This record gives sequence, C-alpha cells and structure tokens, in this order.
Amino acid sequence: MNTYIANFLDSSCKSFDLYSCNKGIISSEHFLDIDDLKNLDNSSLLVVLIPSILITSYQNLKNTGLSEDINLANFISDIDNKIVDQISHNEFLFHGNNAFIVNKVILEDLNKALTQLDNNIILMPEYSFFKNEYEQDVIFELNNKFIFSNSDGTGTAVSSGALEQYCQMISDLKVGYNPLIYSDDKFLKEKYPNSNFMASNLKSFFNQDFDRLPNFYKFHFSYQSILYLIWLIILSATTLPFNLFI
Repeated sequence: MNTYIANFLDSSCKSFDLYSCNKGIISSEHFLDIDDLKNLDNSSLLVVLIPSILITSYQNLKNTGLSEDINLANFISDIDNKIVDQISHNEFLFHGNNAFIVNKVILEDLNKALTQLDNNIILMPEYSFFKNEYEQDVIFELNNKFIFSNSDGTGTAVSSGALEQYCQMISDLKVGYNPLIYSDDKFLKEKYPNSNFMASNLKSFFNQDFDRLPNFYKFHFSYQSILYLIWLIILSATTLPFNLFI
C-alpha cells in the first residue's frame, strides 16, 4: 500500500504539497485542491495534516469514573477563558491524554472534501504526525516553518521569523528543554547545542505506526457521497466472479 502525506501550504486548506516515498526516496507534487487527488490508487493511505494554526491542543486527563459528557463539560469549563470565539462554533476532539479544538466549519469542510476520495484517510494535526514514539520533544522544519511536536501530545508551528521568540518562550516554560531537531537551522544549533540534529527528511515518518496517532477523519454523509457509495457497491458486484451469483 502506497502512503501519501498532504501538507497544506496555508490556513485556507486549499493548495498543498503531496509527499510520497519510493524505495527511500521522497518526492513531492504541488496541488491546488483536494479534489485533484481523485486519481490516487484507491488502496493507498492518504495522511492529511491540519495546519497548526487551525487546531489547538491541550493535555487532558479524563476521569474514567465520569461519563464522556461530564468529562467534556469539565474540559470546556477549564479552558473556557482561552477560547476566542463561541463554544458552539468549535468541535472538541479527544485522543489519549489530549484534547483538540478546531472550528466546526473547517473540520466539516475538510471531511466533505476527503469523503469524495476513494482512499484510506487519516486526518490529524501536523504536529501529531511528528510525535516521537519515545515521547521526545521534536522540532521539524518543513516548507519554511518549524513544527513543534511536544512530548505531551500538544504542539504548534511558527514561521522562521517567529522562531527565536517562540524558542525562548518554550525554553522558559520547560526547564531542560532539549528537543530532537530535524533541521540545519543555524539559530537552533546555537540555541540547543546538546540536541540531536537530523536532516529535515520525511522518510522515517512514512513507516511509523499511525494507529497510535489521532485520526479526525469522519465520512461525511451527503446525497453525493451516498450515491458514490452505491456506485462503488455496484462496481464491486460487477467485478466478482460470475459463479458467486449462481
């Protein structure tokens, strides 16, 4: 099964770079819309990365003795003063010990577009994709921005112009901050001389265990998507051996 990584270039979630890995060689193509991926092999895995600016993450330790609704209400109460827009405008998503907040319209639009594709789909925050299996903090440079994937499952991304300021902030908050860094950036090498540096290469992330990462893709039921499902069922039936119907 081929794996593809779609990384949006900005918060509009329109144009993106699509990465693939063949025999250890990473290649990329530029696309202007998700709809352009309809020609992908239907057995392939498509991992779509939500821009960090669109999805906020928090640590969230659930109380297993309480219901899902009560846990959700408690979480919203805890972070209510940190949410800029109305609570009802947001979707609250949970994975492991983390909670994520994303605008409902943004998430629905992404799921609508992805539902039109005939692929195995994973939709996650871009910083979750770089979450280290050994629970290390990670900084990954990609497309002129720096993605911070924290050991606690949270994360963010900043432009090169904001890198120094953000690094100072996170170092003040996390004593002994010593991330694994996928970049050759001069400032990062001076700021974190004791860190391990690796080339900014996606290769090692293509073979990771995606089951341990969040997946916020949800099939969007609509008139068009139901018609598409019916067409797939009919197509599958017509390709079965004739003697199965006797």
